[in-house]
Amino acid sequence: MTAHVTDGLMDIILKEDAEHPRNKHRGFAFADYSDHKLASGAMKRLLAPGTLVFNKNLHAEWAEPLNEVTEEQMAKVSVGLV
Repeated sequence: MTAHVTDGLMDIILKEDAEHPRNKHRGFAFADYSDHKLASGAMKRLLAPGTLVFNKNLHAEWAEPLNEVTEEQMAKVSVGLV
């Protein structure tokens, strides 16, 4: 989708809408870039006036990165909550 406009795009994550199964997604996505500099450049380009994606203006915010869990940390876990 945005790989033609921005460099460094590694993944786009869409979350399903559990409350409205007919919808394919919840109206937002997470874009994962190879580094912060490329992500920052992508935000500037994609949020520039007149830039449309699927004929729509975008709204973007920085997301908190997910913490990677090591095998050593997982070995210490005895209970998991869902």
